[in-house]
Amino acid sequence: MIVETKSYLGVLLRGRVVSVLVLMLLAMAPMAWCTTVSDSVDDGIDYFVYYNEHQTIPAPLIMDMIAVTATSGGDQMVYFVFEFNEPIPTDAPYNLQIALDTDQDPMTGINSPEWYYNQLGVDHMIEIEFNGVDTVGAVSGYSEGIWTEIASPVVAAGTDYITVSVDHAAFGDSTTYSIMTYIITGIGLDMAPEEGETPLEYDTGSIPEIIDTEPELVYIFSIDYPETVEEGTSFQLDVVDFPEDPSLVPYTYEWDLDGDGIYDVIQDAAPYTHTYPQNGEYSVSLRVTDASGIKGETTQTISVLNTPPYEPQITTQATVDQGETLTITGTASDLGEDSLTYTWIIDGETHVGETISVSFDSPGEKTITLTVTDEDGGTVQTGETVNVNELEPEQEPEPEIDPLLIILVVLFGVGGIFIYNSIKPKAEEEKKPEEKPKEKKGFCEEHPEVVEQEEKACWDAQFELDNAIGNIQDRLDVQRDIWRKDIREASRTIMEWDINYAMIQSLTKSEEEIKKSSETVQRVASIVKPGASMGKTAFKKGGEEAMKELGKHVATEVGKSVAGDLSSTVNDVLSLESWAYTEIGTGIAKLLTGIDPKKEASKLRKESTRIANDLQSWVDKDMAKTRRYTPRTLHTCIDEAQQMMDDIGTAIDNFEQAISGFRCVDCDMPDHILDEIDALIKELDGFIKTFGDLIDQIEQRLNQAVALYKRKDVYDSPMTWLHAQNNEVINIQESLGKSAEAKKG
Repeated sequence: MIVETKSYLGVLLRGRVVSVLVLMLLAMAPMAWCTTVSDSVDDGIDYFVYYNEHQTIPAPLIMDMIAVTATSGGDQMVYFVFEFNEPIPTDAPYNLQIALDTDQDPMTGINSPEWYYNQLGVDHMIEIEFNGVDTVGAVSGYSEGIWTEIASPVVAAGTDYITVSVDHAAFGDSTTYSIMTYIITGIGLDMAPEEGETPLEYDTGSIPEIIDTEPELVYIFSIDYPETVEEGTSFQLDVVDFPEDPSLVPYTYEWDLDGDGIYDVIQDAAPYTHTYPQNGEYSVSLRVTDASGIKGETTQTISVLNTPPYEPQITTQATVDQGETLTITGTASDLGEDSLTYTWIIDGETHVGETISVSFDSPGEKTITLTVTDEDGGTVQTGETVNVNELEPEQEPEPEIDPLLIILVVLFGVGGIFIYNSIKPKAEEEKKPEEKPKEKKGFCEEHPEVVEQEEKACWDAQFELDNAIGNIQDRLDVQRDIWRKDIREASRTIMEWDINYAMIQSLTKSEEEIKKSSETVQRVASIVKPGASMGKTAFKKGGEEAMKELGKHVATEVGKSVAGDLSSTVNDVLSLESWAYTEIGTGIAKLLTGIDPKKEASKLRKESTRIANDLQSWVDKDMAKTRRYTPRTLHTCIDEAQQMMDDIGTAIDNFEQAISGFRCVDCDMPDHILDEIDALIKELDGFIKTFGDLIDQIEQRLNQAVALYKRKDVYDSPMTWLHAQNNEVINIQESLGKSAEAKKG
């Protein structure tokens, strides 16, 4: 290796891959200083092995530096960028060391062996250990024969470069450094500059006063959403034109859904399903942060359209007598949170109200028109007809022949009529005070056969309704156990996933990164992580039985945490203690006992694939056939419960039709049937909500799985990772699509 001084732009043009951080510094800090050392031969192979003092013996080296750049800018950071001739191995351990002489005094610090340190007098050492899974780094200062850790570097590794950044404050007030760099793999050592060459000189230059330390946003992308977004209807937000770099995963995606500057959703994957309950203009922001802390942000205004009311219905009698009061009720649904106005047009008159009462003076078929309007002017209309019966006029009774008239006609012939007419008014006047007024009989009194017919029809309608509701109750009694079993199994699978996922996060991520995950992962991690030390103690004391008890404890606590995210119905049907103990308790305890983070993360990821397939089987009928040997999913459960709800509605409609037009008998549903219907509807509503909650929770876990399987740090090899992208990830995305379609259906 020899020392070269090159322009920073020249390094950018020459290097095949350059750190995003360095690119950002070029835009942010025009006063930055930059120095580079490069490979003198550029042959891709250097040799250095140290056996005895002042002696180096050639040996092949896996990794060969072709350029090392030191640069700084106005953000008080010093950056070291290492470029390599060949791609960096992802599974081979190696060490990266940066030795700095910060006081320009070769008599202080470490300078032996001379060939290694070039008589620098090293005052500070940056050491990073890459062990194939984790990266461990520290900045140490040398004083009076002792190295003391004083800071931690920030490391970002690409396919053929490594960026190391350290705050200037770690080196005191120094502005000029002499630098040696080393890559050590096994017994091979690549050193820049070489023995006897002048060390890399680095001058921080004039660092301007810091005004804003927030890094500039360097990612440019857009928010993807449907062309039409309606209130009360779920839709998916996503990111487009995003330059994702596998070397900078994991990415954090944060959504501000209401423009208040507070990010409401933080997750590892971009897609997010949301629903706006009311129409209007909404400002949506997406902020993306990569593993090195570089951010990008964009904002989009989404217009949410009003949805008019739908499914208007009119409830009233089919026939009514002329002059009789008729009660009419209207109903309608609305996807938004709008209040609804009911306007009626009946016989040319306008009425307003959800329920109104009218009467008709004339007979015939009358048209009822209902218009339902929401707050935003959306309308829906429906109509109904009512037959108004004409009242029959009362007929005068046939006049009776007075016996007196008959006698007079017999005695006097035609002349008897004249005699009768002359005495009739007086006789009628004498009778009037004694006559009682005739009582007018009502229709029902005059037609007892109608009363009898309607009473029989009422009894038949009540019997049919009772029989129909009883049949639905019998079906629910059978289905209830099946549904509860489905809920328990789906909830158990969710719990298994949360435990597995939280443990993977615990093994591969820091506490800060875990806090960025969903609340469920945080809670589960807080339960699972202490279990490792508990598991070791339990295993030593009681072996297998102690592990069972520990697994039962952890599984039960996690189950309660997960159940808390679901509807109250879950808590009513889950018996956590029994199945947590028998099905997963022992497995959890074994996993917690003596866990090795370097090996177990990959094992857990393999186990998570099985769990993810089980999760898919609850929302994807094709997966259900292969995993559980049945086409039944949670969507099927919702359809079954909804069918019973529809059958209840049909039974009520049949009853109403059977008794419509009654004139003499008031026929109502018996109280015991009303109580049964109310109980059925409440229980079915509870099951439907529970199934919906479970579907939402499973979809969240499947989105977690997609984000997890895109990470490379949980796979044994690049080929395994590539296979997962072409299989597990695609399969899960297909299941999520099928679940979304099932919701629409």
